Amino acid sequence: MKKTKKGLFVLIVIAVLFTGCSTISLNSDLNYPISMTNEISNQYNIITHFEVEQKAFFTIGGLITFKDVEFDKLVNAEVQRYHGDGAINVKIVDQQNATDILINVGLSLGGSLIGYAATGNANSLLGSILPFFLSSRTVTVEGDIIKQIQ
Repeated sequence: MKKTKKGLFVLIVIAVLFTGCSTISLNSDLNYPISMTNEISNQYNIITHFEVEQKAFFTIGGLITFKDVEFDKLVNAEVQRYHGDGAINVKIVDQQNATDILINVGLSLGGSLIGYAATGNANSLLGSILPFFLSSRTVTVEGDIIKQIQ
């Protein structure tokens, strides 16, 4: 019976760490035109490629966002940085990278320690459910900065 409980606990921890959903809202307060395609008129040249990352933090299994990605600020800053007139080939990738996994594992271990300190029970479920209440994901925004030909 004890092996069944331990196996179920391990299965729950693995499920919490490697599954989930998230809702990311993208602001559209852009100061420059962007395109998610590589279509470009002959009036523009590609200056450089950019890639920036930002963390997003969620609660309740990813349904409620604590800190969203500021898509518009990221793209505006990159276009300004390279003195461009816009961006093309813009891609947005939402993923859980190694840092996010470490954050969630840390939350699990921290929750287990808190649960053990509070209850004296080493099998406290607090370690399993804490990442459900706070988790992170990394959003990467990349694209090509364009400049109008003079």
